[in-house]
Parts: sequence; C-alpha cells; structure tokens
Amino acid sequence: MKPAPFERHEDLFVLTNRVNGEELRADCQMWGHAGAWEVRLHLAGRGVLASAAVPTVSSALETGATWKAAMTALGWHE
Repeated sequence: MKPAPFERHEDLFVLTNRVNGEELRADCQMWGHAGAWEVRLHLAGRGVLASAAVPTVSSALETGATWKAAMTALGWHE
C-alpha cells in the first residue's frame, strides 16, 4: 500500500523583494502527513531554497518565524 502524500497547509508567510530590478516572491509553506511536518521556503520560479523537517506544529511555526525575521532583516517585506 502506498503512503498518502504530504498535504499542503496554509502558508506561514509571503514576502517580496526587488533584486537587480526583478520583483521576487517567497512563500513559507507548511506541509504535513500523519504527525510529521515540513516547512519549505519557496522562491517563485526558482524552487525550494530551504526545508526543515520538524516534529510539531509549534516547531513549524517557530521555524517560519525565524526564517521570516532573517529575510526581513535582509530587506524582504510583506
């Protein structure tokens, strides 16, 4: 029997930034399956930049908040 695929949940955040004249969009995605969670930082048109497997929803939210703070410090905004 094939296991069920990961299911995408609500994005933790979406940020944009202008780099070399190009408007970039990044979204922090939360995926889950049977008690397992994954947080993915996805840059539109370029793919996944980072991912983290975490054991709980609260650690997924904490990971997203950490990534958002780091990106905001680099000039990304909502």
